[in-house]
Amino acid sequence: MERIYDAKRCVEENRLAFTEYLLTGEAGHWWSSTKMLLEDEHILITWEIFKKRFYEDYFPNSVRFAKEVEFLQLVQGGMTVSEYANRFKQLMRFYTMRMSEEWQCRKFENGLREDLKPVNASHCIQKFLALVERAKVLEKNLMDAERRKKQQQPSSKGPIFSRKNPGPRATPYSRSMSSSGPSALTVRPVNYAKPSSQPGNMSCFICGGPHYKNDCPRQGNVRFCVRCNRNGHWKKDCNMGNRALSRPPHVGIFQHSGGRAQATGRVYAIRGTEASSAGNLITSTCLLYGMPCCVLFDSGATHSFISKACVDRLGLAEREMQLDLVVSTPTAGEVRTSTVCVRCPIEVEGYKFKVNFICLPL
Repeated sequence: MERIYDAKRCVEENRLAFTEYLLTGEAGHWWSSTKMLLEDEHILITWEIFKKRFYEDYFPNSVRFAKEVEFLQLVQGGMTVSEYANRFKQLMRFYTMRMSEEWQCRKFENGLREDLKPVNASHCIQKFLALVERAKVLEKNLMDAERRKKQQQPSSKGPIFSRKNPGPRATPYSRSMSSSGPSALTVRPVNYAKPSSQPGNMSCFICGGPHYKNDCPRQGNVRFCVRCNRNGHWKKDCNMGNRALSRPPHVGIFQHSGGRAQATGRVYAIRGTEASSAGNLITSTCLLYGMPCCVLFDSGATHSFISKACVDRLGLAEREMQLDLVVSTPTAGEVRTSTVCVRCPIEVEGYKFKVNFICLPL
């Protein structure tokens, strides 16, 4: 506004009148109340008095001092030279001390980035506009040099080799999970293949030599029971009777027309004294879900069973299998079951396992 008054060569008395006419809204209300206070204090209202009161209310000294401090601490930082010069000129008017153009050059140069400060190392440039233009040229040269350097740098990527016949790479130790049913139980039939005729694959069950059991020279000196699979007596002298410990020859899987698949199995019921005397069986008390249970271990068994009474006592969750399992027992005959307890936590001598138990309604 003052620039307009200076261009029109307007005297101070007219400046005050023109300004009062232009004030509207809040500014108009402010000047009406301020003018009444000045008249009550018998203060002559002039253009200088108006400017003083206006700056005190709308641009106090605290704001002017903050702008002056900002100017003194101004540095280029992440700004370009043009942005830094514009901000420098905006804040320079708040500096209260008298400054020369040489001082402006020193202040502007001191705020430049380190890579641009050599623009006036000899301090021979004492014109502010000339210093700004020199700094702009140096900045552009540095940016062009950096761009050429990046273009000349070789690519960090190595050569790319392509395979002629790319195919799916197998994951190490991967297994195909073909079963999609709810049960994790796998029924594994025993494969009775014909023995190989190669001598390297032969192993005698009596002495471990490279021959068959029937050809073992120690066979006549060793008494072996084929009913209970133990040494020391013959089959005719075996006292196990129908409670033999031999395992079933196979586990068969069949399916009725239009019905569920079925599998057959066999479980042996023996007394604790017989289990303790059998070399391949172990009886012990283990923790199932933290509860002590009596367990019979058979290291060669392909199935793990649990009684329905134990399932009910522990409150275990049962799942349906994809097939019905028919189990032959010496006490209850054939028992049909189709449920399994999946991933039951069992603790044996401090070692913890996850076991799938087939439920037997016994």
